[in-house]
Amino acid sequence: MLKYAYIAPIIYIRGSIELGKGKALMIRPTHSRRKNRSWPLILLILPFMVLLYPPFYNYRLPEFIGIPFFYWFQLLWIFITAIITAVVYLLEA
Repeated sequence: MLKYAYIAPIIYIRGSIELGKGKALMIRPTHSRRKNRSWPLILLILPFMVLLYPPFYNYRLPEFIGIPFFYWFQLLWIFITAIITAVVYLLEA
């Protein structure tokens, strides 16, 4: 059974806002829904971990259209990170 809390909406961001008796603002917590779907957030760590250690990708070859591996590998991860961020956003929304 969920209890309602009379608090300001600025303090509590996640929750559904309802108008209760006497027109007081009531917020229903949504913690149970969030607990089950936190695994996509782990995907956001992947680009950070891959690009954290530059000696892993600090090579000239293979080149792609004349661009050394060091540069195009990082540029590739910009697009991969954007895709991962979009996937996490859609899964969390």
